[in-house]
Amino acid sequence: MSTVAPEITVGDVPRASGKGSAVPGLVLLAWLAIALVAATRALSFPSYWPIAIGSATCCLVTLPALRKDYSPYGPWTAVMAITYVAGGLRPLYVRFGEEGTRSFDVLFLLGRDWAFFAHNGAIYLLGFALFVLGYMWARPERRMENSPLRAFSKPVLGPSTPLVIILCALIGTFGLVSYIQATGGLDLSDFSGKQASGGTEMSQDYESHGIQRSLTQFCVVAFWLHVAYVLRPGHKFPLLSFEVVGGVFLFLLSCIFPIVTSSRSDIVYTIFVTLAIAAMLRRPFRLWALVLVGVVTIASINFITLARGSSSSEVSVSSVLALDAVEESIIYNRNFADLYNASHIIGNTPEVLPAANGRTITGWLAAPIPRAVWPTKPIVNPGPIVGEYIYGNGRSGVPPGVVAEMWWNWQWPGIVVGTVLAGILVGLISRLKNIDYRNTAWVVLFCCGLLRFGAFTLTSGVGGAAFKSLEAFVCILFAVTLCSVWPDSADES
Repeated sequence: MSTVAPEITVGDVPRASGKGSAVPGLVLLAWLAIALVAATRALSFPSYWPIAIGSATCCLVTLPALRKDYSPYGPWTAVMAITYVAGGLRPLYVRFGEEGTRSFDVLFLLGRDWAFFAHNGAIYLLGFALFVLGYMWARPERRMENSPLRAFSKPVLGPSTPLVIILCALIGTFGLVSYIQATGGLDLSDFSGKQASGGTEMSQDYESHGIQRSLTQFCVVAFWLHVAYVLRPGHKFPLLSFEVVGGVFLFLLSCIFPIVTSSRSDIVYTIFVTLAIAAMLRRPFRLWALVLVGVVTIASINFITLARGSSSSEVSVSSVLALDAVEESIIYNRNFADLYNASHIIGNTPEVLPAANGRTITGWLAAPIPRAVWPTKPIVNPGPIVGEYIYGNGRSGVPPGVVAEMWWNWQWPGIVVGTVLAGILVGLISRLKNIDYRNTAWVVLFCCGLLRFGAFTLTSGVGGAAFKSLEAFVCILFAVTLCSVWPDSADES
């Protein structure tokens, strides 16, 4: 007989309180100090302008976290983390760090002078300010006791959940095997080739073998569902148990597709969502567990990074855990829609990059249609278009991010109006986490389906964020609904 979950008031969201409430303020002061020093230096040395603008952007995205009712388990936390990397750390590395396998000019600057990044970076900063304004205006922490969307919180994770987990794992494995067969088989010594043929992080999502790609999502759905079921309120389990072993197996299964497609960000999202589920279910974090999660995350990302650039299948343990591999994975790439990429998009639209006029958003409506049915279907993901027109790279894409995407579509109206609306949308999505914290199934639905919306907005743009989040939500809703087929009268309601 299941243990009745302890009652938690609806909308009683875990908050960053006590000593933790001082952390956002300290982070804000640190970025503000860097921005002021860099701006002062930029008056004499223009190479400091990207640091000043990027650090100011980090200050802006930190503002929502200063609210006393801010919950760190929402889409905005990912927005802050991505901005800290792309807007904060990356310009510091470009100015003071050593170049990696590719020069900074080839990777970021493209021969442009610093005035180019100062001018277009100011538009980038304005766009982020309005994006933050829209998010805060949406009142993301508002309670939602009477929302009609509470109907989605009715399912429970009943005794049939283990069977559903197995079913999801089988569906995901079928999709994984089908994708590998459709792309020519698995060759660990040819990650770069696999990546170029349709597996880059941003270039070919839903463009090639879309059905197989969608089915592989059930691997990570099985893992997240298992985590939530094991961590449900009132349930205890020993460290050495079948549940833990099963969780490790499902995690490894969920990592196979990101490794095959060289998608480092997917592994990060998998672990981020897992931690959010644990936190929202009021499970305390243990130090050794956090350290283990950190090591596994870094090792997984570095393994993919090193394998992509290696001509052999041998990657040593020492190289996987090396600091330079961490830098190559996080800093020395064009992921996360940084200041440099946004400046190139803003500065080259519409002269080099044709104005999209909304196509980067509405184009995602065609994403569910298989290319086998519509062979001439236009490119849905905007990343490859940016890669080709801006960087001359026709084999992999570069994410535009929400600010540059709005300029690309509508120039000034996109910045002034579009970024505000995008921020409001992220805020409304964030508000959904307050629907019902007593229900483990709703925690799973929100974390697995909607938590990554903010991150997707800063990478794929608004259209990509909406499609990817909706697709993930439908997959997890299917699984959670099956879990309710055989409910337990003593289970949570």
